[in-house]
Amino acid sequence: MLRALTACTLALMLAGCVSPQQMAAQQSASDDADCRQMGARLGTDIYVQCRMFKQQQRTQKEQADAAASDALLAYGSQMMAGPQTTTLQANCTSTRMGFQTVTSCY
Repeated sequence: MLRALTACTLALMLAGCVSPQQMAAQQSASDDADCRQMGARLGTDIYVQCRMFKQQQRTQKEQADAAASDALLAYGSQMMAGPQTTTLQANCTSTRMGFQTVTSCY
């Protein structure tokens, strides 16, 4: 168990060592393999459309991830700002029923 945890930790640390150029090359190779697996041949219109579609999917995912990250940061900022207090005027009545007290507010 400890060995598996150590291996996962090491893999995550090494994943951060990939340069942007290496990441782009890996994505390009993956997109190429996906498009060819679907039957598109290099140099055809279908291949170009497939590659463009793969890039659009990646861009949309990156935008969605960025939006989620922004929302999480905004939520965290709200939490760090502390509770927001609002004063509301209410009329409350309390009634004792045996060992309990019931309070109703309107």
